[in-house]
Amino acid sequence: MVETRHSPAFTALPLPAFVADPAGTVLHVSEAWTNTLGIPIAASEGKTLWSCIGGELGALARERWPACVDGAERLEIEGPADPPHAKPPPGDRRWRVEAHRAPSGDIVGVVRDITPRWQRTQMQRRLLAWSRKLQQASTFGELVDLAEAEAREVTRYRAFWLFVRPSPDSPVARRLASSGSAAEAQWEHLPEIVIADDAMATEVVESDHTVIVEDARTDPRTNKETVAQLGSRTIINVPLNFLDQNIGAFGMGSFGDEGVMMPTPLELEVVETMAQHIGVAAGRLRFLAERRIAEQDRQALELRMLRLENLDSLGVLAGGVAHDVNNLMTVILGNLDLAKRDVAEGSEAAEALEHVHVAAMRTTHLAEQMLAYAGQGAVRQEIGDLHTIASETLTLARVSVPPRTLLELRGDTGSLVTGDLTQLRQLLMNLVKNAGEAIGPDRDGQVCITVDRTHLGEEDLAGNLLHDAPPGEYVVLEVTDDGSGMDDETVARLFAPFFTTKATGRGLGMAAALGIVRGHRGALWVDSTPGRGTTFRVALPAARPSQVETEAPARGRVVLVADDEATIRKISRLTLERAGFEVVEAEDGRRAIEVFEQHRDRIGVVLLDSLMPRMSGSEVLQEIRARRPGFPVVLSSGFLNAPETGPEHPTAMLPKPWKPKDLVDLVRSLLGDASAD
Repeated sequence: MVETRHSPAFTALPLPAFVADPAGTVLHVSEAWTNTLGIPIAASEGKTLWSCIGGELGALARERWPACVDGAERLEIEGPADPPHAKPPPGDRRWRVEAHRAPSGDIVGVVRDITPRWQRTQMQRRLLAWSRKLQQASTFGELVDLAEAEAREVTRYRAFWLFVRPSPDSPVARRLASSGSAAEAQWEHLPEIVIADDAMATEVVESDHTVIVEDARTDPRTNKETVAQLGSRTIINVPLNFLDQNIGAFGMGSFGDEGVMMPTPLELEVVETMAQHIGVAAGRLRFLAERRIAEQDRQALELRMLRLENLDSLGVLAGGVAHDVNNLMTVILGNLDLAKRDVAEGSEAAEALEHVHVAAMRTTHLAEQMLAYAGQGAVRQEIGDLHTIASETLTLARVSVPPRTLLELRGDTGSLVTGDLTQLRQLLMNLVKNAGEAIGPDRDGQVCITVDRTHLGEEDLAGNLLHDAPPGEYVVLEVTDDGSGMDDETVARLFAPFFTTKATGRGLGMAAALGIVRGHRGALWVDSTPGRGTTFRVALPAARPSQVETEAPARGRVVLVADDEATIRKISRLTLERAGFEVVEAEDGRRAIEVFEQHRDRIGVVLLDSLMPRMSGSEVLQEIRARRPGFPVVLSSGFLNAPETGPEHPTAMLPKPWKPKDLVDLVRSLLGDASAD
């Protein structure tokens, strides 16, 4: 053995130190040499340093040794070693050699076991590469699959899970477990865990540190019934954090025969590092999910607004066309009535006039449907029980639906609404007939009608097809069928005038239904799925206590007719004069006020067109009532709804086109009331 020239202090150093001569022969080593590296002192002293440590590190030491001997540089090298005499064999370990030349010319250095540090560095590199894959996950299912696959490689555990909170303050979390098909599952649809009911989940969320249960069978925080069912033993839950928010936990554990399996320091460090990466990835997915939902909501809102704009535009067009048609039909029907009086009954001329009358009435009906779609049809202010109306309508609708279709009415009586009861019957008939057609004649089906009174707030009314329904008390009508259903494209066009999916029909039934709801200031929803049926939901304002208007008696028997259409003024005058009334005329609103003042002691009734130059019919109405409260005023127009432009309401409404008899009967009733005073 080589004689040592070093003190006992060197021998007692806690580090695996060595002294070698310039040729690389080991002269002396510390006692820690054997304790740390497992290489006997006797197998080291007298041998070259590189033969003692062997492997790649030994070869590297031999290569760099001359530079260290010359004093040109320190010897600092790392790598795997393979000492031939180490006990136990080194395995996959990494060492570091640090040495320098002493004043005596010998080389003094240490050999450190850097395996833990090297393993940690390698693990960090591995997890960094894994994290890149993690950030590309598109679902929480993929996230748990990637987490499970990696954790199986770097820990001893074989069961893993994720708890994810849908929102930062959510009282519940959803669980994704390693099931083998997690990538196919979306976390939103999995069972919930109420955080307040789970002691471990509460601790993770509130204390924000890793929660370890050494043995679930004895730990007071665990549910013993669940533990017995699952066979849980050691449980580890690491919090997932994203932007200073706790969004859940990454968990793992041992079960059954695996027994208690506490994590090593390195395992704990690894899973906590994994949890940091999972937290970022989970936060990203949650952010993307929220952004996706927000984008879907934005697109749905834009689509809804576009549909409303289209419906409003079509409504304006339909109302304008119907108004002009009704003005023309008023002239046609009035002149037809006058012409019939001058031709012999049963003559060819009389027959021809009757054909014209039938065509005119069909045109009038078409205009009425267009006005109903525009929400500008005449709406009478009546009070009725919608449940009773539905019951009566279903009796009539029975002949219009397939015989194998069951009609069922639910709800209670007493669901009072204010509106035009005739139009509401038409609305219900259209919805029931549409439901029956969706079922078809070749199979059994069911149409269920439900009537219920309830309060609807702004959130309840959101998403309906009509945007001007105010919060309040409503009677809600639902018509549900189990028919063929509709796709989104069909639903989007369902209420457009002249759109139909049937071989026959003009496509105005559903358009009129929408207009009736609009005219009653209601709300309408459609929920339909191809192959699963359709639900129409209509909300109509509930009836309020009616206010009876007391009208002052009128004087005189002269009728003032104000209309900007000369032909309508003429036919009105001829009709009324033949009935024995005197008529004065005005071609616009301002002139109507002047004529009314000139003949105020003789005029008993005023007939106003709603749309006139200079002053509208409603404005003239307000002016007349300001001068003579309660004076009888009739408002007439090609599109007409209950006026709400001022505090005064007309005594009666006369929709165009009117029949001469309707005009005469109305004037007689008003003047009869007045003359009876």
